[in-house]
Amino acid sequence: MNKIRKQKLFIFANTLAWCIIGAVCWFLIGNRLIEDNLYALCFIGYPGFFLGIIGGFLYVNTRGR
Repeated sequence: MNKIRKQKLFIFANTLAWCIIGAVCWFLIGNRLIEDNLYALCFIGYPGFFLGIIGGFLYVNTRGR
């Protein structure tokens, strides 16, 4: 695999991992506290976007230097 493909795979895997962590937190904590299932998108989406995608981009860009 070339470097670009590895970086894309890392960002995808990192985003997926944070989405799974958010889903687990929703099913363990959020589901009992908040009745509306719309908040599940927040529990899953925000960690996936900010920690997964943004954090993945920051890690890949600082690692290459």
